[in-house]
Amino acid sequence: MPARRITRPRMVCTLAAIALVAALAAGCTGGNDDEGPAADVTTTTVGEPQAGGTLVVGLEAETDGFDPTQNRWAISGLAVAKTIFEPLVAVAADGSIQPYLLESIEPNDDATVWTLRVRPGITFHDGTPLDAAVVKANLDLSMASITTTGALIFGPVESVEAIDPMTVEIRMSESWYPFPASLLGQFGYMASPAQLADRDGGPRAPVGTGPFVFESWQRDSQLTVVRNADYWRESLPYLDEITFRPLPDEGTRYNAVTTGAVDVVVTGNGAAMEDLGDDPDYTVAEYRGNEAINVIFNTAAPPFDDVRVRRALALATDREAVNAVSGGGVRADADGPIAPTSEWYAPTGYPAFDPDEARRLVAEYEAETGTDLAFTLNMPAAPQTLQFAQLLQAEWKDVGADAEIVPVDQQTLISAVVAKDFQASGWRSFEFLDPDSLYPYWRSGGVNFTQLVDPEVDAALDAGRSSPDRATRQEAYAAFGRRLGELVPAVWIGHNVWGVIAASNVHDITEWTLPDGEPGMPLFAGNFELAQIWRSR
Repeated sequence: MPARRITRPRMVCTLAAIALVAALAAGCTGGNDDEGPAADVTTTTVGEPQAGGTLVVGLEAETDGFDPTQNRWAISGLAVAKTIFEPLVAVAADGSIQPYLLESIEPNDDATVWTLRVRPGITFHDGTPLDAAVVKANLDLSMASITTTGALIFGPVESVEAIDPMTVEIRMSESWYPFPASLLGQFGYMASPAQLADRDGGPRAPVGTGPFVFESWQRDSQLTVVRNADYWRESLPYLDEITFRPLPDEGTRYNAVTTGAVDVVVTGNGAAMEDLGDDPDYTVAEYRGNEAINVIFNTAAPPFDDVRVRRALALATDREAVNAVSGGGVRADADGPIAPTSEWYAPTGYPAFDPDEARRLVAEYEAETGTDLAFTLNMPAAPQTLQFAQLLQAEWKDVGADAEIVPVDQQTLISAVVAKDFQASGWRSFEFLDPDSLYPYWRSGGVNFTQLVDPEVDAALDAGRSSPDRATRQEAYAAFGRRLGELVPAVWIGHNVWGVIAASNVHDITEWTLPDGEPGMPLFAGNFELAQIWRSR
């Protein structure tokens, strides 16, 4: 279930709980005919929203820039971007994809042509109207971008045309039934033409249609946005100003919210969520989804071009023990990219913990190749993340594998993975509601960070994308999961638990509505909506 107010008895937990690495923000998905997970949120009536006030939000990382067509937005980047920009579509509380900046998004009979109608009366912060030409310009740049991997994600798109002032037509080379899911990530966020034209300065001075206007940015210190007085959604936003502060260390973020240095933090720290979950001074909203903590391998280069090595490290990893320490005891074990709680899940056959078999495979590999099993493991340099890496390093050392931990900042880690310039890397597999979002990251010729090439994986992903039949799609993704379980392109650890911790005078962190008044999904991964948040004073 996606989001909830934690009401379990208070328990004291160590702050050694680990926050894992941030990956690219992938498209979160759903479908107009798909019934997504329902919200389970406990709320308290505190009166009508009050206008005014400021908010300070603590984030897990800094971002390289705020242009949806060229920068890389992980959880923190998207949190900031959502105040300045807005998406073409968004996720409703029932998991369905609904129009946001669009009035409608409709396919033809075989989903090879999609028609997008732009909502009228919306302007950017610089006064430029949002219309079909602007939508086309944004999508064209995103689809051409290798930096953001849009050129690979949108591979089936043949053309994007503004067929009248407020209508965009997108033609595909093949059927793509879950296409709207691809617009839920950063590629669906619209920047002004002036910003898009300034490829160098634009990322540092973003201009969107959102509820807040960019004011200033001191990199690695703070970014501030102020209320958009001309916002197209009447009476919103409530807050006058929001300041975002990157606080990569989980312990620092926890201390910041508990001492009042910040009002809200986004966290993957299960211990912190448990610790504050029943404290009346805080509201804790929790999200459990498909996002998986893992270590991915470059399967195109030694030593991970040998499946025995990949299997050995999977067999050597005690997921339950690692999650007990690094996940604060709340993270569920993972056996692939799809969580057991998902309606799309099927068992994968991923290797169970068996260090004796791992030792046998390592010895066999070393005897056959005449080389010791040694490799580098990239990990973000935050203390808790490095502690997690050391746990894995020790387990792998026990079976004869020598992992050298290479600490890097988050953006360097992402860049190395995108460039396929790594051996093993800490990673967060992608959050989604519909598994078609996995297509570009696992199919041959796509983004495919692990460089795994397998006809059975390709066939399963193709079948999942090209069929409107639910049962056909479920079997396709079951076959996909089983094949990943055999080929082991990653060591899967656990499905992440994301949370937002807020001071008790910050209200409606899980309550927001789409433009037509329909409730939105309360919390998606580490993202929440700030336009309708308010604070009592």
